[in-house]
Amino acid sequence: MDQATHNKIVSFIWGIADDVLRDLFKRGKYPDVILPMCVIRRMDAVLEPSKQQVLATKTMLDEARITEQRAALCDAAGQAFYNTSKFTLRDLKSRGSQQQLLADFEPQPLRTLEEISADILAIEEEAEGLLDGLLKGGPR
Repeated sequence: MDQATHNKIVSFIWGIADDVLRDLFKRGKYPDVILPMCVIRRMDAVLEPSKQQVLATKTMLDEARITEQRAALCDAAGQAFYNTSKFTLRDLKSRGSQQQLLADFEPQPLRTLEEISADILAIEEEAEGLLDGLLKGGPR
């Protein structure tokens, strides 16, 4: 890449920063935002072709209650890393409004202790039932 092309790209990126980030960040803080977003976008672009395969693999592993998922997800992504978020930066860009984008990233409410306890009890009962079945149907 020649110097003129490089300068044109740099000017374009900083122009966007001035237009988009002006009221959100102080000008001196732009590099703290721009560089990480460039890296994130590059990773997103690398993972984009395998996104649906990774999500399908994640769903299958979750349904099978497989907890060690890293190797399978990396394999599905075809990379040494993966992303199981349903979002891509391209999707986020087209969310329609800043309010919708903000809502997408607002944390979901935590489950109550009662909900968690009920899930644990259900799993324990299922495990006891399986164990009883194994013991009753054991060697004869």
